Amino acid sequence: MGFRKHLDYNTTQHNIYMAGVELCNDRNDGYTQWEIKQDLYRLKWLIDNILAKSATFTEEEHFLREHDKHVVWETLKS
Repeated sequence: MGFRKHLDYNTTQHNIYMAGVELCNDRNDGYTQWEIKQDLYRLKWLIDNILAKSATFTEEEHFLREHDKHVVWETLKS
């Protein structure tokens, strides 16, 4: 039996995005913002750890290069 993908990317992305919105919301106090930032760091560390242990795939370099190009274009547009 293979792995069943339970991760819903859209919901996860939305939740992380909303955490970022709350983190930068001037109406939240520093304690609330710090708690949100800690949660985001914990997620980042978990993901970094999992990715570091994973295999490298054929299309991975191309995928990452395309993302880097997108970041550069967004930076140049602003």
